[in-house]
Amino acid sequence: MNTKKAIPGNRKSQCLCSFPSPALTEQVQWVEGQFLPLSPNNELPYLFYCIIQMQRIQAMKRAIIFYNGDLSDLSQAKKYIQSTDFIICADGGTEYAFKLGLKPNVVIGDFDSSSQDLQKKIKEQLIPTIKYKTDKDETDSELAINYAIEKGYDTLFIFGLLGTGLDHLLTNIFYLANLAEKNVDIDITIIEGKQEIKVTNTTIKLKGKIGDRISLIPLKGDVKEVNAHGLEYEDKLVNADLRFGYSFGLSDSLIDGTAEISLKKGTLLVIHEKS
Repeated sequence: MNTKKAIPGNRKSQCLCSFPSPALTEQVQWVEGQFLPLSPNNELPYLFYCIIQMQRIQAMKRAIIFYNGDLSDLSQAKKYIQSTDFIICADGGTEYAFKLGLKPNVVIGDFDSSSQDLQKKIKEQLIPTIKYKTDKDETDSELAINYAIEKGYDTLFIFGLLGTGLDHLLTNIFYLANLAEKNVDIDITIIEGKQEIKVTNTTIKLKGKIGDRISLIPLKGDVKEVNAHGLEYEDKLVNADLRFGYSFGLSDSLIDGTAEISLKKGTLLVIHEKS
């Protein structure tokens, strides 16, 4: 039987064990710490790692959210969506789901940005809807995220965030910052073309290609004691303070396939533009 001492990150197998998630990596490390000393040859069966990953995958709950913003490159969205994902559409964002050949699991909003034809199509396909009054206190985007959190989804991919309304764009970004500050246990990634955008107040790990552009932007104030590994200018990011409203963290790049960024205080917007 095949065995492996370390975490099998790049090894190919029918199990496709890659362990991309920090939580899963920590779980594997704990298992190795407990059981490797008990193994006669200090090795564990490779199948052991595959079982751990499969349990993690089965436990994960992923949701896709379509906003009614600008989503001109639908081909990028296809790369992220899996057949088992739960599809949530915020009002007019339903149009993007239909263009991708997806049937939404639920449509949420006041339906002021959905045409009559779109509303008819939603009704004909018997898609569940949650309708709110136009004079509500939250945007359709916030309602969609809140719905996903309430239903227990721990991984969200958001499409269509950008648009012509600067007010909605900023509100959406700062709402994610509020969730990070409240330590809401959910992994949210905004996809805009080739960009992956995240908000963090702790540690974040990135995976990509050498030369991928990385920008670190403080939100809602200064960010304290930032440390980075795997970036071109990592020597400048050693317990560094990033000041709100300044460009110090813009246009860095990956020097390896992975990078890790941590901070002690504040909230950071991380933009990863893939090559």
